[in-house]
Amino acid sequence: MVLKLSRGLSFSVTLPAMRVLGIDCGGEYTGYGVVEQGTDTKLQIVCCGTIRLSTREPLPVRLNRVYERLREVIADEHPEMVAIEDVFYAVNAKSALKLGQVRGVAMLSASSCGLEVAEYSPLSIKSAVCGS
Repeated sequence: MVLKLSRGLSFSVTLPAMRVLGIDCGGEYTGYGVVEQGTDTKLQIVCCGTIRLSTREPLPVRLNRVYERLREVIADEHPEMVAIEDVFYAVNAKSALKLGQVRGVAMLSASSCGLEVAEYSPLSIKSAVCGS
């Protein structure tokens, strides 16, 4: 990465690579993706997937599935930190509570592995990853 200063001065900075696990929590599907930012600041996808949750199963079973699968991803891909969508306002209180429980389990999965969890608004995540 080249930084340009005033008066036409510039210098090159090498940024260390960083690997981040992003989690998009949902009541039926919880998505995840691991991206790595190389020294050239471009994002490269490492892996991605979804955790499908059957609404026929009891909620504790579904939450355990999210917890276990995310811990597997963390063990396999070795992210340095986790990014998760911040809380949003929902019209349906019951859906919002279930989503909050999934978010809590996702955060627990990360923190129990010693990872920092950062919460971002959905808009800031989309613009950082996609540019719009």
